Amino acid sequence: MKRLKYPIAVLLTIYLWGFILYNIFPVIYVETMPPPSSSPGPKPMIYPYTYIYGLKTVFNAHNGNPSKLLKLAEEMGIDFVVTEAPSNLWINFGGMHVVEEGVKRCSVFSVSDIPWESKFFYHIFDYIPRRMVNTYFPDISSVYFPPVKDGCLILSSDQDIILSANIFGGIDIPTYGYIIGKRRNLILSREVYGDVNDIIYDLHKTIGLADGDKYFMIYGYSENSFYMPGEVAKYPFRLVIKTDISNALVFIYRNGEDYMIIDSEGEKVINIPIAVEGAYSVKVFGYRFRVWKLYWGIRWFAYASSILYKGG
Repeated sequence: MKRLKYPIAVLLTIYLWGFILYNIFPVIYVETMPPPSSSPGPKPMIYPYTYIYGLKTVFNAHNGNPSKLLKLAEEMGIDFVVTEAPSNLWINFGGMHVVEEGVKRCSVFSVSDIPWESKFFYHIFDYIPRRMVNTYFPDISSVYFPPVKDGCLILSSDQDIILSANIFGGIDIPTYGYIIGKRRNLILSREVYGDVNDIIYDLHKTIGLADGDKYFMIYGYSENSFYMPGEVAKYPFRLVIKTDISNALVFIYRNGEDYMIIDSEGEKVINIPIAVEGAYSVKVFGYRFRVWKLYWGIRWFAYASSILYKGG
């Protein structure tokens, strides 16, 4: 028995250090500015819609029950399911629209883009231990940062269902709940969508969310109008970022280049004046703690499509 205690203690110590290091890394060095002191600004009259993208069903893969997928999406509060299908296949199935040629105007970031080693460490040091104690855990997409800094980004949940069996009420391995995770795509619409066909033409306005449980609202406004991600502004405007993340690190890009990096310092609303023409996109990270200009435990949470300011 004593012989077993020592190796078990060593393994537990190694695991504990691995858990600690995983959760305080990566670390980045950046020079930031504090959030400007300004009013939250007016609230736009918009309709938020969420959708998930890239799910596999029997329409475009070997396994996957579309009825089960749609039912789960409704239970999760997801408005639409959008997925791709082989060429010449165009199907409307309940709330699901199958896109013939996919999304051409946006970058697509999928779980399959994440290296296997990142997936391994995520499950060992994040997903499994947090699920065991029933506490908050981030989505796997938050630990691997998509490089996009311009245009629009859609998050895809394209993992295959390896096995489907019509037993015990029907089982899938892995389940749709696991495949979807917390990834969501958000569109702030000026109009009410009648059905899923309406959303297809607004995918370039997407705000990709690595954690749909968090609150995000990103838009621009001027004295003349409001501007949603993916739209064109004709007048100088103020860029508004609202989130419930306490330690938010907000990267603002202009034409794909770093323009401004803001440490929220606990503020829930960031309001930035924009007066120079260009395409402005926003990426929001969270961090665990800060030491000087070093930000530890960086996790990615949201990316908003560019607002293009062209002037009048």
